[in-house]
Amino acid sequence: MALQICDIDLEKGERLAGKMACGSSPAIWQKKKDIVSMVKGVGSVQLLVNNGGISGPMAPVADININEWRYVLKLM
Repeated sequence: MALQICDIDLEKGERLAGKMACGSSPAIWQKKKDIVSMVKGVGSVQLLVNNGGISGPMAPVADININEWRYVLKLM
């Protein structure tokens, strides 16, 4: 099984992949074709860890400004 590092920051992903002797690809998957392309590139997926996230507003959802909420969704 081959390990593939996918990161929204391709440079950081490539640096980590170099340290781990594995592949790297961008993780900007806003469309199904982007995901299909990545899976075709690695052959198959046996395990997927979705560890994405951003630092955003730290408040109950009801207290988050609508513009902050849109920013979080835009980055997902």
